[in-house]
Amino acid sequence: MRSLPDSCRHQLAAGGGSGTQAEVVVHVSTAEDGSIVAALSDGTPVPEPQLGELLCESTVWALLHDSEGQPIDASPLRKAPTTRQMRLLEARDKCCQYEGCTARSFLHAHHVIHRARGGKTVLVNLILLCSFHHRMVHEQECWEAA
Repeated sequence: MRSLPDSCRHQLAAGGGSGTQAEVVVHVSTAEDGSIVAALSDGTPVPEPQLGELLCESTVWALLHDSEGQPIDASPLRKAPTTRQMRLLEARDKCCQYEGCTARSFLHAHHVIHRARGGKTVLVNLILLCSFHHRMVHEQECWEAA
């Protein structure tokens, strides 16, 4: 079974490659216990680790809801690193920056300080991670925040 980000990448690749743009609306609210609840417009749940991964790699609007499910705000448009930033990252990092990993393909830009926590999309806050370690880092962040 593919993860949500993998499914999105697969669909984008099948639809025409890097020139293809897709819009994903993620509805975000807070549960009574204070946890984040996220879902696509069709109701498909987006687990918090996958939400973090999507935010790292995508242009995303987050639609915020109150406790009754009414939209109350929309996030500003958030962008992934530019093509220029990716080229500089690839030249600097060369491979996955997870300790001990030397993967050189399927690399993703990762915000060291996540954008949701005020991290900027600037080179000093970006590292390359392979798909496996990128997913793993986001899953660990969610466990540590709980």
